[in-house]
Amino acid sequence: MFYLDTNIFLYSIDKSSPHMSSCKKLLELAVKNDIQIATSVETIQEIIHFLKRTGKIEEGIMFSRNLMKIVHLLIPVDHEMLKVYLTLAEKYKDEDIQSRDLMHLAACLQSRLSTAVTYDNGFKIFNEIKVKKPEDVI
Repeated sequence: MFYLDTNIFLYSIDKSSPHMSSCKKLLELAVKNDIQIATSVETIQEIIHFLKRTGKIEEGIMFSRNLMKIVHLLIPVDHEMLKVYLTLAEKYKDEDIQSRDLMHLAACLQSRLSTAVTYDNGFKIFNEIKVKKPEDVI
C-alpha cells in the first residue's frame, strides 16, 4: 500500500500540470485495485482549501467525494497521530519543512506505511519512509 500526498490528487485534475498523466494513471490503477492507496483526512482538507482558494470549491467537494471511494485507507487525525506529529515537529524543528508535510509523515508512521508517493521534494529529508514519484510506481 502506498501513501499518496495531496499533490498527486491535485495534479491528476490539473490540465496544465506536466504530471497530470502519471498521476491519473496511478489513480486509475487504484480504481482497478491493481494497487492499494492510502491518504489522510489532511489531504481532503488540503484539496478543499486549494480549490476553494482558486474558485473551484464545487469541483473540490465532488473530487474529494470521489477520492474517498478509491482510497483503500483514509487515515484519521486522532490523539495518537497528533502525538507522532508533535514528536516529528520537535525532531525537524530546525529544518525548512511544511507543517502539513509532517502531518502526512505522521499519518504514514501511525499507519505503518513505508512509502509515500509525491512530487514534493521536501519529503526527501524524511528518513523514516521511502519516497517515490508516480513514475516509480506505475
